Amino acid sequence: MMKDEDEKALEAYEKVVVMVSEIFGCEHPRLGVVFNNLGDLYLRIQQYEQAKDYLNKALKIRLKSKDIDADDLGSTYTSLALLHIILGSFNESLYFCFQALHIRSKIPETDTNNISETYKVLARYYLTKFDYCQALHYCELAQYRCQSQSIKLALVHEMFADIFYQMGQFNEAISHYQASIDMQLQLTVRTNVCLARSYRNIGIVHGSNKELNEALQYFAKGRDLAPENSIIMADLHQATANIYLELKLFDKVVEHSDQAKTLFDKLAPNTRIYVAETLRTIGILNLKKGNLDLARKNLTDALVIFEKELPEFYPTTSGIYLNLGLTLEKLTNVHTHENCTQQAINLLNGINDDQLLSVHHYTPAQLSKDIAIIYNDLKQYESALRMLEFTLQHIADDEHYLGAGAHLLVANIYWKLGHKSQALEHLDQALVMLDNMNKEYYHEMIICIFKSMANVHKTSNEYRQVLECYQKLLSFCKTDELAQIHMDIGFCYSELNEMELSLESYQLARSLCSSTNYELLANIYDGLGKYYAHSGNSIEAINNFETTLNIRLLYMQNDDSRLTSLYADLGQLYLESEKYKEAANFFEQLLDKQMKQNEQENAINTLVLLGITQVRQKNIDKGIYYYKMAFQLSLSMSSPDYKIAAFICSHMGEAYDLDCNPWQCVESYEKAIEMAWRVEPHDDELLSLFHENAQVARQSVIKTESKIIEAEEATTTTTTEHD
Repeated sequence: MMKDEDEKALEAYEKVVVMVSEIFGCEHPRLGVVFNNLGDLYLRIQQYEQAKDYLNKALKIRLKSKDIDADDLGSTYTSLALLHIILGSFNESLYFCFQALHIRSKIPETDTNNISETYKVLARYYLTKFDYCQALHYCELAQYRCQSQSIKLALVHEMFADIFYQMGQFNEAISHYQASIDMQLQLTVRTNVCLARSYRNIGIVHGSNKELNEALQYFAKGRDLAPENSIIMADLHQATANIYLELKLFDKVVEHSDQAKTLFDKLAPNTRIYVAETLRTIGILNLKKGNLDLARKNLTDALVIFEKELPEFYPTTSGIYLNLGLTLEKLTNVHTHENCTQQAINLLNGINDDQLLSVHHYTPAQLSKDIAIIYNDLKQYESALRMLEFTLQHIADDEHYLGAGAHLLVANIYWKLGHKSQALEHLDQALVMLDNMNKEYYHEMIICIFKSMANVHKTSNEYRQVLECYQKLLSFCKTDELAQIHMDIGFCYSELNEMELSLESYQLARSLCSSTNYELLANIYDGLGKYYAHSGNSIEAINNFETTLNIRLLYMQNDDSRLTSLYADLGQLYLESEKYKEAANFFEQLLDKQMKQNEQENAINTLVLLGITQVRQKNIDKGIYYYKMAFQLSLSMSSPDYKIAAFICSHMGEAYDLDCNPWQCVESYEKAIEMAWRVEPHDDELLSLFHENAQVARQSVIKTESKIIEAEEATTTTTTEHD
């Protein structure tokens, strides 16, 4: 079922076709207008065979007409060009585009000339070929030929946004989608369906940029405008379900998936991709919720549709196989899981002839890179490198962006394998491939390359070279990206012990960082805390670490490793500041994390620190309790650290000494000596220290016992005199 307005339009056009044919004949130019409009309508509602039929009829009539309007003929060629892009017939598409350009370029600018539409379709053509420079070039030409604040200019901004989105430049894409929305809102006459589609598109980009709340807000605006029973409404519900899936709000996923499925079943019962896509989403939902049997059923049902009825959707089918493999792995069906993973690779390998490559907008180089990405995710690095070698050997002259991406992936694999020189060599080659390109359009790729270079040098502690990479990045980054780079620069300066420059960089990062980028903000305050701790300014260090902790606890899904580090830093700072109660509080939280994560060695150190905080608060018994726990844990390890055990016994000796219990003090130091003898190789200095402490403790025992004897004798004398 189509939308009501489309049904009415089709009914009206069918009546016009009958009337014009009866009055003027079957080849009258007016009938060409109707056929062209019918073709455009069928193109819009995705009924491509009917669109092709009517557009070809329109073209036939218009080519025979002697007084045909040139722009009208250009319009038919342009619509046919767009249709053939969708159908994957790229040679035909390019032919129709240039026919339209040839005609429209001769029309005076004072006359009606919609050449911007042709430029926009050419931009779409080059986008499908991954030639982003050409795509952007034709977008700019289209923009130049559009009237300001017009629906045509708004749609050109949509095209700009589509290109930047595919390039991975999400902020640029959002900027153009927003420009399109702003223009549409200012128009006196606007189409709600078009505006709803724009809200859907900008929401999808926000979702890809992990700005999930913003995505939900735009999808809600789109649903407010979209017709109740329409494909765009179904799309919006499906997109909303996908965001809630990432947020793990499963009830909301079910709610919107059900609405999407209901609309797809009602409006497009023969368009099986919608059904399959809904099953795929629900399958992933059940996988995340742990409903593995349901996930297996949903994903298997989706596969049946994609494989049997939609065989052209190889990349999507490949992704379903990967999720099904993960489901089966969790169901302990490991053999079948491996088969599914291999099937995903086989599917991509199956796109191996010119026709299939054309359908998927693939070149052989792009295809082999996609397979390499799967191998990389599976940590099958040799297979990934083999596929990337094929990619680099088959890069076309106009595939600079693809080539740079392939070199970047090769470099990252070599970095993981510890091959520094090969990694840097491929990163240099990636930059060379982008040298002749417009860096404004490829700044995301350049950022990735320089960041990878920095990571390679950082692994070798080559912080001067790391700084050089970050300095080059500054001219490509914006706002929060700049804040991130300045924070990284601050870290490098701290590693080089250039503390003033480190502080300047951290403070600049803080001033540039958005107040809602909680992850980055927390990391900046963490860096400032480390700077002040290194500088001996405990008060400022504590303030910054506590700000970091508050941000993480209030606004973020907590990373236990980050919290563990913060608890350790704050506990140590409070201990050094002689604020033992606060130190104990953080050490207790730290110990809880370490015990849950089975970090025995770290837990031993924390138990000792807890013992110290209690002893210094005069809670001797509690302090000794922590020392004993640490001692027992140190000996229970598979490879006991006798040196640590010896020091723990020494701490116990000090505690007993403060508690005026010289006998237990001697026993503890003798235990320390016993542990020290087991240390390999022998540490004579350590043994000497413990022997010295034990001797002092023995002297204390002798003195204490002498005092006790004297006291007893005095008591006896007093009693005798009394008697």
